[in-house]
Amino acid sequence: MKFIDIIGLPGSGKSTIMKDILLHRMLRRSPIYSPNRALLLGMKRVNVDSKYHFLVKYFPRLLFENRIGVIFCKSNYFSHYLIRYLSIYGKSLSTYFELPEYEKISEKERKMALKYFLLGASRYSFLNESIGDDAIVLFDESLSQRSLSFFNQSHIEIPDNSIVNYLRKIPKPSMVVFVKTPPDECMRRMQKRNQGIPERIKQCSMLELLERLQQMEGQLESISQFYKKNGVKVLVLENDHSHKKLEMYKKIVESIISI
Repeated sequence: MKFIDIIGLPGSGKSTIMKDILLHRMLRRSPIYSPNRALLLGMKRVNVDSKYHFLVKYFPRLLFENRIGVIFCKSNYFSHYLIRYLSIYGKSLSTYFELPEYEKISEKERKMALKYFLLGASRYSFLNESIGDDAIVLFDESLSQRSLSFFNQSHIEIPDNSIVNYLRKIPKPSMVVFVKTPPDECMRRMQKRNQGIPERIKQCSMLELLERLQQMEGQLESISQFYKKNGVKVLVLENDHSHKKLEMYKKIVESIISI
């Protein structure tokens, strides 16, 4: 499986661009999928005998629907057991447990963060095993993006070297699409959203939100530079309304084809 990592600020247009690419006529005959579509295709390939194994291994959210979720947040033993269980992202999750900043996060936020990461890890793990080598999956919420989103929502600052150390421990994408949208434009779009905005972000003042987005913009630049230095193709899209959408899609398609 090849996966395309779409990164950008909240409100930058990552999801919109991904959906439009998938709907574009040039891609109708290409094996390019959204994560949800790829999951459906992968599930069809899972035989009857392994259905229970599939549920246990690839959907850890079931753990968070009862008291086990509370134990998970309080018990280091149980936490590290799950980390070993999801071995594909074991090292990356360990990175978060080892960060001094992790202790500043409340139990509720810790639970939501780990659920967030485990779902992303399990989704990638399952697709990598089931979808096929020729498939291309577009991710607009990969773990590199999720890491920044969570820590920025939690008022935790991460130095650039921590971001780089984290990226070294997770599978590298086949290609990165960096959607660059000015922070003030992202802020305007976020204000129009009815859902998908964390409560902490909603409570920020305009100045705090702008500062948060500017900080995250610098972190995304660090991610982009890290991948470039490590041989991953990075396509930068200036999503400031000065480019026609069709030209943006063509640019992405041509880059994907050349991978």
